[in-house]
Amino acid sequence: LSNRKEVGKLLDRCLEETGMPPFFYDIDALSSYFRKSPPKISRMMRLLEKEGFRVSRTHFRDTSFKTDAPLDEVIKAFRDLTI
Repeated sequence: LSNRKEVGKLLDRCLEETGMPPFFYDIDALSSYFRKSPPKISRMMRLLEKEGFRVSRTHFRDTSFKTDAPLDEVIKAFRDLTI
């Protein structure tokens, strides 16, 4: 990490992850599995939040997120965004 801004961003993401489930989903992995172009992660997160689930980005991969949504809801949201 080369500067305070990057350190601050990393710490913010770590704080967002606090209290989230230990597992994560990766947009690129979902896209590969379903053979679809990846939606923007921000759209995916907003859709899950709109459905009442908690969502946060991961600190270790820009294309990954954590959520308390069950797998079937994550898949539904992904499909809704890639129709």
